[in-house]
Amino acid sequence: MTVTTATTATKKGASNLNLLKYCLSATKKELFHFVTQELKRSGYQIIKTHDFVHGKGSLPVLINAHADTVHEDERKRVKNLFFDAERRTFWSPQGLGADDRSGVYVLLKIVKDGLRPSVLMTDGEEYGGWGASAFLDHDDCSLALEVSKNNNYIIGLDRRGDMESVFYDCANRDFFRFIKKFGFKKRRGSFADNSTLSPFLELAAANLSAGYYHEHTKSEYLDVSALERTIKAVKRMLPTKTGRFSDDTQLALVNKKRKSDGCAFYVVDGNKHTEKYLDDPDCHDFEPDELELMYGDDRELKHALTYLQSLLVNTRRCNQLFLSQYAGA
Repeated sequence: MTVTTATTATKKGASNLNLLKYCLSATKKELFHFVTQELKRSGYQIIKTHDFVHGKGSLPVLINAHADTVHEDERKRVKNLFFDAERRTFWSPQGLGADDRSGVYVLLKIVKDGLRPSVLMTDGEEYGGWGASAFLDHDDCSLALEVSKNNNYIIGLDRRGDMESVFYDCANRDFFRFIKKFGFKKRRGSFADNSTLSPFLELAAANLSAGYYHEHTKSEYLDVSALERTIKAVKRMLPTKTGRFSDDTQLALVNKKRKSDGCAFYVVDGNKHTEKYLDDPDCHDFEPDELELMYGDDRELKHALTYLQSLLVNTRRCNQLFLSQYAGA
């Protein structure tokens, strides 16, 4: 039996805070070097470019975070970093950049605690996710194909708040239930590296809270207690045996026909086709696990299909995904 004394726990807590402080204050170049060396010390075989660092793990899960922030002068450290010990929060008048340096800390902490998922740290998430795109394109997509084959799902560590999860275009309800079991509440989000990684790798992905609030502003702060709750939950999640969770991306409007009581649309809902009867053309209801599009005439429907096709081209560059035929347009 292992006994943790108060002194040992205090030293461990101080060590964790020091690591977190380093992740928050280091330049991007320093952080790339530091993460690479830490992963190598932990036994990972590393692929490193200017755009990403990747290490293949023994657990069939890919976890990811990004090193860039909206605040940084990437050549300078964050010097004015403050910690409120009573509230357990970090902040900086320079802009904290916990989006997503706190996610990088979670990645390192999980590895330091002995778990070995596959890991990915990217650059450029705040500027359109070009680091994630470079990862997918690396070596003519061969690395991406290997990662897709060897993993069951993706965990991003790049969400605001406390125990929240965002799935973007992923529509796998089984995966939603799996993530919920660990205490995460489903929310909506706009974009993260998972938005690029998930459809390309054809793996379900969840973006989990990394404890920061008011991201992209100078009033951003990091709630360390919230961050630790995510770490605890992910450490329980990673060893859990699962099958492969596919992304089940639902961006395809499949069919349209006229009904006396309105228009009926067929939408892709996971791997199933569900018929929707829509009476109110002004009502737009977008849910994470379902896409409903309402248009009043065939010309507008064609515009919707053109838009969807452009989305598919941009997010499935090396994959083939086709819109099914539709009637009446």
